Amino acid sequence: MGEIENPEKLPYNPHNTDICTEALFDCVAEYDFIFSYLMFVVTSASRTDHVLKTTSLHIQDKKLYETFSQNLLFRRVQYYGPLLSRNVVTDLANNFLVYLSEILQTAAKTRPEILRSNERITTEDILQFENVSDIVSFIADRKISELSYGGLRETERFIRDRLGLELFDNQDQRELLTILVELRNIQTHNRGRINELFLKRIGDHSQSRFKFSKNETYQADFDAIVLLSNNALEIAINLDEKIANKFRLSRSEFKSLYTKLRESRDVRLKKMPMAESIN
Repeated sequence: MGEIENPEKLPYNPHNTDICTEALFDCVAEYDFIFSYLMFVVTSASRTDHVLKTTSLHIQDKKLYETFSQNLLFRRVQYYGPLLSRNVVTDLANNFLVYLSEILQTAAKTRPEILRSNERITTEDILQFENVSDIVSFIADRKISELSYGGLRETERFIRDRLGLELFDNQDQRELLTILVELRNIQTHNRGRINELFLKRIGDHSQSRFKFSKNETYQADFDAIVLLSNNALEIAINLDEKIANKFRLSRSEFKSLYTKLRESRDVRLKKMPMAESIN
């Protein structure tokens, strides 16, 4: 289990979000969904163990009480902890990267000139579309896709050079986001095992708070997940305000949009079939 120093206390509260673009709303809502899933898995196991232990005590069954006192379900969650951590870290990193792609595409479609380059678009590509707006969307999608393969450095450079904005407010933000993205990469491509490329990309300074060991599998604990994801959201929220102001993007009140989303999720939950009893 990976441990960090000076952990954050709580995950970001979505209700702290004021106004947002459509891209940021989707990002924060997805973040909340991922963390809700994590908390559901952990607390469900813990509560079930507690109920079983209390029930066995009430019926005065000593054997069952000794069995349920071992917290079997919660221990099983711990057993699958590496997989749960891997999925959550990967989903949180992907969520941020998707936000970056979406907000940059929105800015590019508002001001296509930020996509100017020596790259050429073929006649075959142009003939696929019916209007200039569709062509701009195509070029924007292709450019953002290229940036995603270039990593955070290429994206940071594009935002600085083409948008005239900074992706990060300080070096701490840069280092923590790099760690999150690189953890996602080794989880996806190397089953979470730390390699030389990972250590090179995160830099020596980042090791002061994290314990990464070459050739060992890293499992981010809850504190690490909160620290890395809160940082990613802070970057997204700050960038959203910068881009929205400069490119005059439409923003809406987060609370009203989020209320509608929660209501739709509740409706979907109620429509889900009940598990059939086993005879």
